[in-house]
Amino acid sequence: MIDQRTFQRVAAALPVLQRADANQAHDFQRVVSLARIPPGKDVFVQGDRIEAIPLLVSGVVRVYQIGETGREVTLYRFRPGESCVLTANAILTRQTFPAIATVEQEAEAILVPAETFRQWVQRYDLWRDFFFDLVSQRLASVMGLVDEVAFRRLDVRVAGLLQERARAEHPWRFGSRMAGRARPTCWARDCVNPRPPRLSDSTSFTVSLTSCPSASITSCLCSGCSC
Repeated sequence: MIDQRTFQRVAAALPVLQRADANQAHDFQRVVSLARIPPGKDVFVQGDRIEAIPLLVSGVVRVYQIGETGREVTLYRFRPGESCVLTANAILTRQTFPAIATVEQEAEAILVPAETFRQWVQRYDLWRDFFFDLVSQRLASVMGLVDEVAFRRLDVRVAGLLQERARAEHPWRFGSRMAGRARPTCWARDCVNPRPPRLSDSTSFTVSLTSCPSASITSCLCSGCSC
């Protein structure tokens, strides 16, 4: 159960609650709980029976699988205002969780009991729409991942990864470099040195940047993995 003040704060972060009527809001306050989860903690692991679905108020959770060789594949991440479609599906189909969900940035989440979530999806259009929105969002992200792995050249993927990490780790430096520029010059193809040759699976290499916030980064990139 959460109080009215907590509900108002949570509702500001969760779009689904902004469409709830008074009865739905009251039910929500009465049955949910609020949890704070430290970075590095596994929320779910493969084979878990799901007891509650998390609605993320803050933080980032990474959902991934580990292959027989030990290589990890990131399926997706969910962020504030979102939830985990695999968790929702496991609850609705009464199946176990098929992947691993780990907190990357300290998270605060509303936990809706599994049986309550099943009942809400059956009774309320609001929560059915919420589930189908999750499915459509993740389908789009999976299609994007397929496009990334199957159709984009490796050097372009490396440059994109470095850009994303530089933006996350040094936002103020990255922003000042980009101000007033039509395109990010340090991420041009010529700045990735050397251009990697055709790689076999699990090839590891170092990429150096000529004028970027991070001097170098070592990354294992292959056709089947995603950082």
